[in-house]
Amino acid sequence: MRLKFWEEAVDKIFSSKDVPIPEHPIAIELKNTTKECSLSKMYFHRLVKARRRFGNVSFLTVKELEDYAEQTNSSVYYLLLEAAGVKNIHADHAVSHLGKAQGISNIIRSLPYQRRNAIIPIPQETLLKHGVSQERIYRDQEKDKGVENCVFEIATIAHQHLAKARSLRDKIPQDCLQILLPAVAIDRYLERLRRANFHPSAKSVQKRDALLPLVLKWNRMRSKF
Repeated sequence: MRLKFWEEAVDKIFSSKDVPIPEHPIAIELKNTTKECSLSKMYFHRLVKARRRFGNVSFLTVKELEDYAEQTNSSVYYLLLEAAGVKNIHADHAVSHLGKAQGISNIIRSLPYQRRNAIIPIPQETLLKHGVSQERIYRDQEKDKGVENCVFEIATIAHQHLAKARSLRDKIPQDCLQILLPAVAIDRYLERLRRANFHPSAKSVQKRDALLPLVLKWNRMRSKF
């Protein structure tokens, strides 16, 4: 019902006719934003459809995981570029990869919490490849090579997308580089995960990154992400 509400709300917000929109603060602000910025209705629908398709955040293949990350996280970045008035194919390409890196990293980050809901967002093909059952994921043992290999595999995919996004830095307009600053947080999380042997529940991985604000500021000053 909630997803249906937002699907209909988006249609009303972007309608060419003068139709009333829901009395919801987000819907109202979104309507105001569309008056100032040229935003694509398509990306909002992609967000809703992705949540509907993968409602329980469960995937059969790595490709499904990447598609989910693209449709959710990357769509937000596309909208940010539109809001900033940026029309650049290299920027689009970069945020596509950045969104995938962020989406996959978020899936890994959610593992300790998804276990409580009996949901395992690691793709089934990855579990089968390494001979890991869902029960072994539920156990959350620190030294389980199979589980570590599964997390390593999808973390590697996230890192590859992050590296691709960063490789396009010199082709992206300077005035939109700050939109890609979340790449810094993703990189630091993946590095902590690597040092913890790809165990998402490790305290060193779960702890708050106290230096992140300073590192973000430093990267912004140097026009890097």
